[in-house]
Amino acid sequence: ARKESEEKDRVGGQIKATMEEQLNYYKSELQSTITANEGKMAEKANTIESLRRLLRDTEQQCQEKVSRLLQLNAELDQRSVKMAVLKKQLQEVDAWKEETSSRNNK
Repeated sequence: ARKESEEKDRVGGQIKATMEEQLNYYKSELQSTITANEGKMAEKANTIESLRRLLRDTEQQCQEKVSRLLQLNAELDQRSVKMAVLKKQLQEVDAWKEETSSRNNK
């Protein structure tokens, strides 16, 4: 009985050692996976921050370009008004020339 008990203890000890070895292996694997995932998450966080900066810069550039376009549009409107005034003056000059020419021809 004692020999049987010693055999059970020896086998139990081997099983326990094997299980502890497997447990340590899986702990190590899990830690490696966690560390790798933390690295990937840090890279993704850096990428996200870079994209946010790029987006802010792009938004600012767009706002500046929209502002410039609005300014150019206002200038174009002013020039269109000036052009309309000049066309009207040109028509008046042409009408005056026509009237003067027809009077001179009479």
